[in-house]
Amino acid sequence: MKISHKLAQFATQMGRGCSRPLYKFIRDMLTGMIAKKSIMLSDVGRALNENTDLLYTEKRLSRNVCHGKIDDDEIRERYLQTTVGDTKNAVIGFDLSEIRKEYAKDMPYLAGIYDSSARETANGYWLTMCEAVRPDGKHIPLWMKAFSQKTPGFVSENAEIIATLRAVASHTDRSAIWSFDRGFDRPKIMDACDEIGITYVIRQIGKRNVAGPDGNTASTFQLAANIKMPYRFAWRSIRHGKARPVEYRCGSAIIEMRDGRKAQLIVCQHSTFREPMMLLSNCLDTSRESVTRLCLAYLRRWTIEEATRAIKQCFALENVRALTWTGIQRMVLFAFLAWAFLCKVAKTIRSKTSKIFGLAKWFGETPEFFYYRLAESVAVLLLVTRASP
Repeated sequence: MKISHKLAQFATQMGRGCSRPLYKFIRDMLTGMIAKKSIMLSDVGRALNENTDLLYTEKRLSRNVCHGKIDDDEIRERYLQTTVGDTKNAVIGFDLSEIRKEYAKDMPYLAGIYDSSARETANGYWLTMCEAVRPDGKHIPLWMKAFSQKTPGFVSENAEIIATLRAVASHTDRSAIWSFDRGFDRPKIMDACDEIGITYVIRQIGKRNVAGPDGNTASTFQLAANIKMPYRFAWRSIRHGKARPVEYRCGSAIIEMRDGRKAQLIVCQHSTFREPMMLLSNCLDTSRESVTRLCLAYLRRWTIEEATRAIKQCFALENVRALTWTGIQRMVLFAFLAWAFLCKVAKTIRSKTSKIFGLAKWFGETPEFFYYRLAESVAVLLLVTRASP
């Protein structure tokens, strides 16, 4: 089946219940963003190659971006329903990212964000992101939504995170492990995970005071120094697009939180670490298989960082421009759906030597994270289809 037909089917799923003009708009937005690898409406219009002036195409797209009869929450719900069978034994990474708008003045609800790549504060919007990685390494995007602390009705960052967890967890398999970085070492998030019923692993800062196996209270950093690491497992370190084997040691102990809740403190280390990596999980199984699986779940969390970078670069997400909050959120939603379609195409690829990677010219072999090359190849296919009579 042609890529354009697959994309039309995907747009039909996402636009189910919409009128024909709105379905055409959803299809055109996804086609143009993937073909031109841009979120700019002018680039989307050029990719569509319509038999009319570009100005009229852009006006049509701009008008529909803020159309009131498109329900973003329904589209997210429809998409999540398509991912239910793909999260069995998967690792689900949760993270906060940002859209930096350094020079924007008139865009609504611009708020303070922290640009983690530049390590400085700036103006822009926050993003909540969820991405699952299957045991075979394929990515399953689950969620991406913009929020700002200046919007009416905003409660807190924790409230946005917990709302995302509730929305996504209802469509994921219970065998999946949710992985969080140290910035989410918060009691409210742990309480929400326990209430929702998901298994999590959170990297520790090391300052949390808990009761150790002997009943004495100490920080997680102090307890980690005394935990033995009898288990070994192999993982891979990817550098310059090539995977190299790395051996880790790990061990764990059951600790008790201040509220009496029990948790498992896991220590993981390899030879290049000066200090052990500390993880906290609500899974109390201390067997070798369980402990190593939890460690691997956190190590695989890095894939969401790769996915975030890929979305921003493949679709120039930080070039989003709209003068309404609805428009900003909808453009972010379309960028997410475009990325989700690429990942659906990737599910059908059996190896990195697939012929599709030869459509776009590159130097060297296909790297471990092949989604950039896939985006370029799919763009070539769509542009050829739109250009043909």
